[in-house]
Amino acid sequence: MKTINVPVAMVIFLLTMVPFYACKKGSSNKPACRIITTTSISDAESFDYNYSYNAEDKLASVTYKNRVRTFSYSSNTAIVNETLSGSFSYKRMITLNSNGLVSNVKMEKNLSGTEWENTVYEYSGTQLIKITTTKSTGGTPSVETFEWANGNLVKHQYSGNTTTYEYHTDKPSGDGDFFHHLQYANYGFFFIKTKNLVKSFSNPTYIATLDHSFDNASKISSVKVTYHYSTPVTATFNHQYQCN
Repeated sequence: MKTINVPVAMVIFLLTMVPFYACKKGSSNKPACRIITTTSISDAESFDYNYSYNAEDKLASVTYKNRVRTFSYSSNTAIVNETLSGSFSYKRMITLNSNGLVSNVKMEKNLSGTEWENTVYEYSGTQLIKITTTKSTGGTPSVETFEWANGNLVKHQYSGNTTTYEYHTDKPSGDGDFFHHLQYANYGFFFIKTKNLVKSFSNPTYIATLDHSFDNASKISSVKVTYHYSTPVTATFNHQYQCN
């Protein structure tokens, strides 16, 4: 079985504004929709991410397997607490910038807060260009850089590795796409918003291709990612929406 090494900036767990991309009520009077369940299916296992929302339609909790993430909000900040089998896992303190994108995340790994990681997100407008992470243990900060073209992320560099991305230029991004799920499930906020749907991404280890499916309301119903090794590995995310 191959281990899937998804780029750090997309995952940070696997990596999920207030709240989200689309399916909001507008002048067209289309129903407001939100994802309530995402079923993750891979060669190794299948499980559900379940989402709940507060009275302001902000993400209140994410649960999957034996993990529970709860969200609380104040002004431009949010606190995310995660438990694992009922015990403390971590605490994230998230700060948003004026565009509603993540500008800083401090993650405390123990109850006393003495073990931590702090991540700073830098942008050019709404395009992420740099991530810098420092740790309580010291050492040289880790740095990730990002390059964009035509509203889309095209290159991500981290620790000597480069991942490049290609897009369906005729298909806009939206709720439930690849970047959306990886950020939404883990953070509830975004640091990467692309103009179009990802078609593929690659690095020296593998090439991954993506297939998006849509429901009869043109919402993304599933994303299938195929990692092309000597033996292909697949991961599929199926979304269930609740519409008002």
